[in-house]
Amino acid sequence: MITLGVAGHIDHGKTSIIRALTGMDTDRLPEEKLRGMTTDLGFAWLDLDNGHTVGIVDVPGHRQYIRHVAAGLFACDAVLLVIAADDRWMPQTQEHLDIISLFGIKRGIIVVNKIDIVADRDSAVKDIKAHLQNTVLKDAPVICASVLTGEGIDDLRREIEKLDQSISERKDIGRPRLACDRVFSIHGVGVVVTGTLQHGILKTGEEIYFAPGLLRGRVRNIESFKKDNEHVEAGTRVGINISNVKKEDIRRGDVITAEIPPISRTIDAVLTVLPGQTIKNNCKYRINLETRDLEARIILFNYPENLLKRDSVLAQLRFEEDVTSYIGEKFIVRSDSPETTVGGGTVLDPAAVKYRKKNEPEIVSALLKRCTCGIKDIVESEVMLKGEININSLPWTEYSSDDMRKCIEEISNNKEYRFIDGHLVSEKTVENNTEKLLTLIREKTDNIRNEVSVATLKQEISIPEYIFRECLAELKLRSLIERNMDAVKLSKAKNDLTEAQQKIADQIILFTKKHRQNPLTIKETVKNFPGKTDILRYLIKTGRLIELPDFIVLDEDYFNAMKRFVKDTLAEKGEITIQDFAARFGLSRKYNVPVLTKCDMLGITRRQGNVRVSADFIA
Repeated sequence: MITLGVAGHIDHGKTSIIRALTGMDTDRLPEEKLRGMTTDLGFAWLDLDNGHTVGIVDVPGHRQYIRHVAAGLFACDAVLLVIAADDRWMPQTQEHLDIISLFGIKRGIIVVNKIDIVADRDSAVKDIKAHLQNTVLKDAPVICASVLTGEGIDDLRREIEKLDQSISERKDIGRPRLACDRVFSIHGVGVVVTGTLQHGILKTGEEIYFAPGLLRGRVRNIESFKKDNEHVEAGTRVGINISNVKKEDIRRGDVITAEIPPISRTIDAVLTVLPGQTIKNNCKYRINLETRDLEARIILFNYPENLLKRDSVLAQLRFEEDVTSYIGEKFIVRSDSPETTVGGGTVLDPAAVKYRKKNEPEIVSALLKRCTCGIKDIVESEVMLKGEININSLPWTEYSSDDMRKCIEEISNNKEYRFIDGHLVSEKTVENNTEKLLTLIREKTDNIRNEVSVATLKQEISIPEYIFRECLAELKLRSLIERNMDAVKLSKAKNDLTEAQQKIADQIILFTKKHRQNPLTIKETVKNFPGKTDILRYLIKTGRLIELPDFIVLDEDYFNAMKRFVKDTLAEKGEITIQDFAARFGLSRKYNVPVLTKCDMLGITRRQGNVRVSADFIA
């Protein structure tokens, strides 16, 4: 099933041709019937002899309504370009053909209408074919027709059937998408939206989003060409009855999706500039994206490699409202003064980071690769732009998730990439972050603090968890670090103090010795050596100072003397009391108890009632 757009200059007979083919009048508005001029989109369908039905979109021919032309043609598979034999090639004939080309539509039929009113039809056809040279429709069949006499209508119908048979069905990529081109309400039915379904199957009962506002709704009923359907496939013109929404909450341009699409106000794109036109940097233009008519400021990338070819350029579009799009989507660029189509473009990044000149080389390199819109280039450029690609959160493209995952799997076998916990990352990303992590470990450790906690590293390096784990494993594999439970240290880390640090250490030890009769806590010691906590901790770790319970600190020699006394007393008496210890060292209970408790902790003594016995003693 295909959708056929009918384009051409005003008053060249587009609507009349459709009426002759289908028996339907696509001018539905009172104003259109009164003026005899199409001002908005019109819709019809044609039942073919092969059993297929072709959806038809009639677009207005007046230059004032070009925004509707873009809204009507963007989802078409092919076109009828209607040209009056008496007027021949006219301004909107050219502008419509430009839009057809910019949307990438390459199939169509040329209808030379009103052939009955010209004397020299051969001259008219020759002139029209001359204009079609070097265009996307240069090989399209040409049908001479007259609505008044009926000439050519049957031939046109047969050509449409050939066209239908030659165009492949649109691929179901599992992400149904419909840009609303009409929104209305029917009494007793409710809200109805119409559009051309793309990218997937839509079913009754399915929950949907209206992007970019993300209003939720449910598909109550689907109608296509006056027939109710349980589901419809991509490429079908449909009317959808939506429940749980109000008409005033929806507008033309809203996009129906089954899952949340990318939503942004910044899009990176490659622009194609039409011959004789220009797109100026940092200026506002009208952007026709799907069925929306928007304003955006265009920022041209100013990097030498940006020169793709003479008529193309990389750029960033900055909108004043949220938009949704996907990689590979086409759009039209128009100027307000003069009001004309100046070019078009293809979306390369639907949720781009705001352009900064310092990041331009990396961005340009990735976008240049993505310009092909090939699946492999999209995957690799996504890694270049975002650092990784997650198989559970794939970018929105014209490819299915299965195709994307298969491509990722193939690329992961390349030595330039790694596949880690469902993420494809470049070897360069792992290497850069590994170096970054090693530098951080070096900064956080020295000959005093020779290890740092994993939690501290995670907090300060700010990289995804899966990359952090990979980098840590990489450093360990290279024997650059050692891991001890929840901390890491550099391999072959030195534990020697510098000369300046040793002077401070000697002062702390001397200070501690001076307070043997009234030992201080760690906190009290640090007050006398502000900023030297690391050295104090180093002395405790290396055993030159001893930390007792309650954070009391003794020098090593003093504590060793205490241990010898305890062992000698145990050997002589078989037990030791707090009184024995106090009599020998003259300390108060405040210090005696922590010392003996430390002996318990070291496995020298064991408390038994009010005395201590040897830890090896068995009663």
